[in-house]
Amino acid sequence: MSAVKRIWMQVGPVLRDLWLNVIVGGVWLPRQLRASVLRATTRHRVRLSAAISPRVFLGGWRGLTLGDRTFINYGCFFDLGEKTTLGDRCAVGYEVMFVTCSHQIGPADERAGEGNNQPITIGNGVWIGARSVILPGTTIGDGVVIAAGSVVSGACEANALYGGVPARLIRRLD
Repeated sequence: MSAVKRIWMQVGPVLRDLWLNVIVGGVWLPRQLRASVLRATTRHRVRLSAAISPRVFLGGWRGLTLGDRTFINYGCFFDLGEKTTLGDRCAVGYEVMFVTCSHQIGPADERAGEGNNQPITIGNGVWIGARSVILPGTTIGDGVVIAAGSVVSGACEANALYGGVPARLIRRLD
């Protein structure tokens, strides 16, 4: 491997974090402009009507799709090892984590085995409560409410309330 490539492998993530998570994600950029700046400078697919609060962490130059009028609150985390898609009119509470990266269970001397990244898909009109964690491979149907502090994996059927650790169906919504 060339010296230039080795240096870029070290500096590239720093530059990405500086741009995405310090400059674009900083408190000085108005929420209404953040979607425009992301569309112009990255490969994220963000509707101009999406509202992204400050201190949202983006772990990649691409992989995030935000639908029309979707709102992301302060301090959310998107690792973006795989695609993360949120539909139209979603509301995401404070410090929600969208985790697409995981590992297979390895042998006793190194339990974090081979990487296993899976996409996350969130339907239209979903409300995700503060400090929830959405795990790899999760699909949340339209009109779902996720209670604050929940840990969600697998599939959530449309128009239902889920909550808990792990999240489970609490009731169906009209």
